[in-house]
Amino acid sequence: MRPLKENKQATGAPLTLHTIVSDLDGTVLPKTFRVSDRTVEAFRLAQSLGIRTILASGRSGASMRPHVARIGSIDPYIACNGAQTFDASGKLLREITIDVRTAHNMLRFLKERAVYTQVYYGDDIYYEDEGVYAQEYRESSGVVSTRVPDLIALVNSPTVKILGVAESARIPALIAEAQSLYSGTLSITTSEPWFFEVSAIGATKGSALASLADTLGFAREGTLAIGDSLNDLSMIEWAGMGVAIGNARDEIRQCAWRVADVCDADGAARLIEELIAEGYRP
Repeated sequence: MRPLKENKQATGAPLTLHTIVSDLDGTVLPKTFRVSDRTVEAFRLAQSLGIRTILASGRSGASMRPHVARIGSIDPYIACNGAQTFDASGKLLREITIDVRTAHNMLRFLKERAVYTQVYYGDDIYYEDEGVYAQEYRESSGVVSTRVPDLIALVNSPTVKILGVAESARIPALIAEAQSLYSGTLSITTSEPWFFEVSAIGATKGSALASLADTLGFAREGTLAIGDSLNDLSMIEWAGMGVAIGNARDEIRQCAWRVADVCDADGAARLIEELIAEGYRP
C-alpha cells in the first residue's frame, strides 16, 4: 500500500483538474440515499468548467442511474466495482464477466458458509433466501430483485457480480479465505463492512477508470478520485489526486493525497469547491 501521495502539481505546475471520479455510497450518497443539493451543485459547477464527472460504484447500473441523473453527469459511469461501464444514456460500453464454472464454485463457497448471496445479470438481481438482507438491499438499491429456488441452476451464462452479505465480524475472514482460494481468478473486495463482493479478475474501479482514460484520452495527472472503502482503493491509487472522504477506512486514508470532510457534511462537495477556488481547471 502506498504512503500518503504527493500532489505532483504542487511544485509550480498548472493546477490541472480535468476529471472527477467519485464513489457513491458513503462518499457522496449518505444513509438517506439521496445526493445532497450542495453535492449536486458542486458537480454541476465542475461540469460547467469542462471537468468530467464520472461516478463509480459497486451498485448495478440500474441502481446507479437515478443518482447519475440527479448529478446531471453526461459522462460514462462505472458499475459493479468496475465489471461494467455505461455511457450516460445507459448503453453498455465495457463488461468483464465471471465464467459459469467459477461462478458456480463461488456460489458453493458462500452456500457452504451460510452467507446470503445475490447474482447480478444486467439490470436484474437474483437471490435464494428471503429475509432481512434481501429486504434491506431492495430498499437501499431501489432495484427490484427476484427470488429463485437455486442460484447455481440459474447461472448458465457468465455473470458480472456476486454479492454475499453477512455479519460484519465475519467478512474479513471470508475475504481472506476466498482470496487464498481464488487468487488470480476473482477480484474480491468490500464496500460496506457486511458486504463480500466478487467480480472477475481485472474487474476493478481502477481498471475501468484506466480503460476510460484510454478511450476518452485523459491522463492520470489531473484526475481526482474520491472514495471511502476497499473497492475504491484501485481508482484512488490510479488517479493523480486520490482523496479519502472523512469517514473512509484507514487503508484508504493512508494512501490519499487529501482527506476530505465526512460524507454527511458534504465532504466531496466542499473539496471540489475548494479545488476550483484554488484555481484547479482543465
